[in-house]
Amino acid sequence: MLSKTSLTAAAIALTSSAAAQTLTLNVSGTPSYLDSVLAGYTTLSYANNTIYIGQVKNQLYSEELVLSSVGGYGLAFQSYHLPAGELQTVYINPNVTAPVFFTDPGADVPSGVDSQGFSFDNAANRLTNGGENNFMFCQDLAESELNSWRLWWEGDGIANGVSCLVGVDLIKVVECED
Repeated sequence: MLSKTSLTAAAIALTSSAAAQTLTLNVSGTPSYLDSVLAGYTTLSYANNTIYIGQVKNQLYSEELVLSSVGGYGLAFQSYHLPAGELQTVYINPNVTAPVFFTDPGADVPSGVDSQGFSFDNAANRLTNGGENNFMFCQDLAESELNSWRLWWEGDGIANGVSCLVGVDLIKVVECED
C-alpha cells in the first residue's frame, strides 16, 4: 500500500571538511495522521548499511546517523563500530527504486550508482540528488514489526513488497559551523 503524503524528516548531522557544520532536520507530517505514524521519531539512524527512522534506534546494531561531506566522495558516514577513517559513502541508483545504501567500510562506490549528486536545494534547504527529491520511507513486514521505516529513493516507480510514505523532505533547519 502506497500512501501519498508529504513529510519532513529527522535529525542528521553533517560536517564539511572545510568547516564543521551541524545540520538539523525535523520530523512532521501532512496530513496529520503521519504524526501518529512517526510519533516521537526525531532522528535518523544508521543500521545494516542503510538509513532508518523509528524504533531501530533502540537496537544494539544501530547508531545515530552523522554524515560528513567528503570532497570527491559525496556524503560519508563514520561508524563508531569501525576504526577511524573507514568511511562509508551514501549512494543511490537514480534510475532504480530501492533503499538508500552505504558502501562497505573503506570500499569504493559500486559502478552505475550516484554518490556525488547530493546537495541541499537553495529554495527549501531540502536534500536532493541531481536536483530531484524522490526520497520516501518504506517498510517491509520485519521493519513494520520493529516499528521502523527505511529511507528509499523512488527512481523508476512504486516499490513492490513494501508500504511507503512518499514525498519525504529531508530539510536543513539549522546549520552551525564549529
